[in-house]
Amino acid sequence: MKLRRNHISSGSNSLGFVIRVIVFAMIILGFLYLFYENRDKISHFFSKNDNNVPENDFFLERTYIPVSEGILLHKSFFSLSYDSTCKTAKWVAYRLTKEQLQERDDLERVIFSEDPNLKSHKTDYYDYSGSGFDRGHLVPAADMSFDGKAYKETFLLSNIVPQKRACNRGIWKELEKQTRQWVIRHKELYIISGPVYLNAENPATIAGTGICIPDAFFKIVMIYNENAQATLSFIIPNELSDKSLSNYTSTIREIENQTGINFFDLMLDDRMEEKMETGTNSDFFPLQEKLYKQRTEIWNFE
Repeated sequence: MKLRRNHISSGSNSLGFVIRVIVFAMIILGFLYLFYENRDKISHFFSKNDNNVPENDFFLERTYIPVSEGILLHKSFFSLSYDSTCKTAKWVAYRLTKEQLQERDDLERVIFSEDPNLKSHKTDYYDYSGSGFDRGHLVPAADMSFDGKAYKETFLLSNIVPQKRACNRGIWKELEKQTRQWVIRHKELYIISGPVYLNAENPATIAGTGICIPDAFFKIVMIYNENAQATLSFIIPNELSDKSLSNYTSTIREIENQTGINFFDLMLDDRMEEKMETGTNSDFFPLQEKLYKQRTEIWNFE
């Protein structure tokens, strides 16, 4: 009888040990799963003090950046919020001055590449190959041509969105050039751009990649200095257009409603924010007829 009792006790202890091992393994697997699902956010948190933060413009001074969901990335002279679900930026934001604008012919063409600050949910060069869409810049390379590193950063795929060729090389090109003219006119502008999805819950995607295809793009330009405070905003369809840019003016409030992004909340007090978000100030931003003619007579057919 004594031997029998020892035998039963030994078997019971072995079973308990196996159960504890299984429970421990499940806990470890659970932690690994949570880490895997949140690896972008964890990596972003620990990268705050590495080269993700520019040396020339401390990121806390960039009060012009919007408030939204997404992975916040600070580049040399611009910031963006990356949407890991759509694999594109939700917005890009930067300040551009007249002194920074310069025509340069010594910058070589840069190959589009993965963003090294993204550990997952990122895109690569070939995701756009054969898709029928251009790799469209949100921050134009020409806006960052004053700095070699910043110029190269515009070719990171976190700054790229699927654009129809007719939009990218037509009306969007005109708006980019027009914006640089406004920078020269006012000496400094704050510029924010990003995609718009009409069906935000279920946008169309490039087959096999998960990259969301925007229905339109927004661009906000703002003057904010002692002499003037004014904004003008656009929602540009992702398609060919022969209409004037004036047909696509919007308000910041309307863009907020369509995108869920909160603009200038960190920069402006409530009174000024309300004024900027609900008004349009086209008198401060005259359109150049020459650029419109170039688009409708040349660029739309290239």
